[in-house]
Amino acid sequence: QPPFPAGFYTDYKVSIDPEDANVSETYVQKEDEPPSPAQAAFNGLVPGRAYNISVQTVSEGRISEPTTAQYRTVPLRPHNVTFDTEKIGPYSFTVRWDGPSGVSE
Repeated sequence: QPPFPAGFYTDYKVSIDPEDANVSETYVQKEDEPPSPAQAAFNGLVPGRAYNISVQTVSEGRISEPTTAQYRTVPLRPHNVTFDTEKIGPYSFTVRWDGPSGVSE
């Protein structure tokens, strides 16, 4: 017979892929009953990159199958947005800009 009731767990294992965060795997302790939403933060990510986040429950060293979702960080913004005064017409104009500076996807 298992030592704990079915569904017993003490922690969450949270990981991120690709593993370019400052810390790419962390454990979060389960809150008291009733459990409130848990959270984990990942820092040092690349702007605009898609990341797969996996969350697993942990009980007595045993780890569940993951639940995974994909999220994307906010990309960097363009800069030097200008318009060409020579190309302003009654029904149109031309806008120019430079892409983001720094690493971004």
